Amino acid sequence: MIYRKKFLFIFIILGFLAQDLSGLSANVLSERTYRKLEKIQKSIERRNFEDAEKKLLALVKKTKSDYVKAIAFQIFATLYLEQDKLSAAASYWQKCLDLNVFDVAIANSIRYNLALLYLSMDQTEKTLGILLPWIDSSPKTVPAKAYMLLANIYAQTDSYIDAIRLACVALQKVKKAPVSWYYFLSGLYLRSEQWQNAIDTLLLIIEREPNKANNYLILAGLYQRIEDFQNAVSVLEIADKKEFLTTEQEALRLIRLYLAEGMPYKATKKLQTYMQKGIVEQNEANQRLLAVAWRNSAEIDKSASAYIRLAEISQSQVHLYTAAQLLESVDNCKRAVEILQFDINTLPLSKQGDALLLAGRCNVKIGQNTEAMRYFELAQNYESVQKSAVEWIKFVAALNKN
Repeated sequence: MIYRKKFLFIFIILGFLAQDLSGLSANVLSERTYRKLEKIQKSIERRNFEDAEKKLLALVKKTKSDYVKAIAFQIFATLYLEQDKLSAAASYWQKCLDLNVFDVAIANSIRYNLALLYLSMDQTEKTLGILLPWIDSSPKTVPAKAYMLLANIYAQTDSYIDAIRLACVALQKVKKAPVSWYYFLSGLYLRSEQWQNAIDTLLLIIEREPNKANNYLILAGLYQRIEDFQNAVSVLEIADKKEFLTTEQEALRLIRLYLAEGMPYKATKKLQTYMQKGIVEQNEANQRLLAVAWRNSAEIDKSASAYIRLAEISQSQVHLYTAAQLLESVDNCKRAVEILQFDINTLPLSKQGDALLLAGRCNVKIGQNTEAMRYFELAQNYESVQKSAVEWIKFVAALNKN
């Protein structure tokens, strides 16, 4: 009875040789040899490694067939891998290749796995000694994963340009590469500061994995890096719709981009939403950002309200003064006067005189001349506003005569 070499597949373990062995149909084993190999397999399954090794040595010594020896050497490699004897496993894979009895597909798979094994043993030079001559002599036979392995080695030595070239060759060799390969390539582009190439690669990744939040944040950052702020905003808006902006830092990134790109109203509405959801804390810095955004949106009343709230949070009357200034600018002096009913002496000295003038002006505009005069008289004690205060006192006195 004749058995195909495909029998060897049952010996493959640890993921090192998971290739299709149907290409070995030209090679055959006798039933007797098959039975011997079957017994060796059972010894390995029972983890009786000593018995398996003894039987393999006997088989190799007795046979005159290089083909049978090659099979035995592969099993030796598997046996030693099971025992974590990596150097021994590597030597038997090399012996297997030296016999040159397998077809190209199987030989290349063994060659790749041997290179990978050397790399796992930190024997990079031996890995390169396999991969470089192989690629130089017959690049068409080299599988894409071998190019990626070599690219990884170059990347570890910061040879990013060579790594990128090899990774690109690998991607061209397959119809649909693992998405991890694209991640690797995008990382290479980032390290070599090829921002546009990194963007293009990341877009391919997002197309494959549209629900990975971090990819959108990285992509937006890359657009910012090349000062393409419009696309940065668009990417973060997509991330926002997908509810990927889950931290304060991420949310504020979109807010600040809105402000930088002249979209303050969007910034305020989104900031309020984030505050309501608890993503953005209602602290002093964020409340100030909201107040500024409303101001830039020409929503002065809302900005004033935000400054009043900021005064409560910060326990600083300076923000009440700012709110009153804003309200005066839109002729809402009645509310400004109400806000200015705090002790102006609590303001920094540099602002006290201006605040007294402001209070006086607002009182004049709502017909409270007596109260206005009191503020102007206090204001004239400050050298920085003394002249203005005197002029206002004259003006109010003239009003009172009329």
